[in-house]
Amino acid sequence: MSKKLGEILVGQGIITQPQLEEALQVQLISGGHLGTSLIDLGYVDEQALGEALAQTHRLPYVTAEALQNIPREAIRALSGSLAEKHQAVPIGLEETKLHLAVAAPSTLGTLSSSTGLRIAPSVAHEVRIVEALERYYGIARRPRFVRLGRKLDEQLVRRPREVAASARVPVVVPTPLPQPEPEVGPDESHGYGTDWREVAKQLRLEEDEPRSAEETPPVTERRVPAAATANAGSRRIEDVLDRMCRADVKEELSAAVLDFTDRKMKTSILFVVRSRFARIWDGRGLSLPDGSLRHLKWPVTVGSIFTLLLGNRYYRGAVDGSVAPIRQFYDILRLEIPLEVLLYPIYLNDMLVAILYCDNGPDQPIEAETDDYLKLGEKLPLALNLLLMKMKIRTV
Repeated sequence: MSKKLGEILVGQGIITQPQLEEALQVQLISGGHLGTSLIDLGYVDEQALGEALAQTHRLPYVTAEALQNIPREAIRALSGSLAEKHQAVPIGLEETKLHLAVAAPSTLGTLSSSTGLRIAPSVAHEVRIVEALERYYGIARRPRFVRLGRKLDEQLVRRPREVAASARVPVVVPTPLPQPEPEVGPDESHGYGTDWREVAKQLRLEEDEPRSAEETPPVTERRVPAAATANAGSRRIEDVLDRMCRADVKEELSAAVLDFTDRKMKTSILFVVRSRFARIWDGRGLSLPDGSLRHLKWPVTVGSIFTLLLGNRYYRGAVDGSVAPIRQFYDILRLEIPLEVLLYPIYLNDMLVAILYCDNGPDQPIEAETDDYLKLGEKLPLALNLLLMKMKIRTV
């Protein structure tokens, strides 16, 4: 859907193709929707994006004004947990019909059965949805969205008559709500919150200077705490999530994820991402020694297998072995080009911090359903945060 939105904006002359490509790269690194990255870069205004979203999804567009005075009975019709999960905000209730403003209508498949109501969706862009979730449900925005919300409000205050005169969908300047100042972090100027370099340093996922092969034991000698393999035989996703909760060191966390994927995948790798480069954190099905793996890195946004994620929430599908960067990726890892791959990006504080890679070899497709792997990807940022909290608690 990101690509369709981008094509519409390019076709209308609102953005250029190079601007779209830049926004897709920012989206991959920062997470969120393509429209959010376009706003972040200053390539679209609120009105133009709203109209393009309405055209993309063929749904009515909900303005910032419509999200400011929502009836209480509508808010009570949808729980906070469901609203957060689906990025959905109720805007009206008519007997058995619930009108929702959503950032991504494709996520609403099971919401009707969960609420017992018929769902009538409309579309709003992510910045305003997240803002409304904070206003009505107390779900705090991350620093990036606080900054972007202010940016949109300032644009409307600065050019209210110009925007209203040219709008095909009515726009009313919202009254900015007072917002607490976000905590200042290393990347606060970009709205990313905690710098992943600090997170990686605390978790020791990556070293400033890779060690030599002589200083690092081979894969077969890797030591993993006993707790990491306590439930290695479990096939249930619930047991894996429990292991992730109990992880006290990074090895236990990666083992919980990879022990699960290894059961149905020939190769499973967790990559850590830093400064737009991916390095191997841990893996299964690799024959290279750790000493060699630590020296390897691949660009994330250009010229690598990871560009399959551009414009996608995740990627499951074929890879083209005739493309040089992809062929080199498998040559370096001494792997055959697989029939199908799964790539899932992991975000923490609005920054790409890791990527889960899985394949089932050159002859077999990925047999398992994708849902469990997506769930692992969704829970891993929470597990990383929990691991950091445990480390801070133990610090004297």
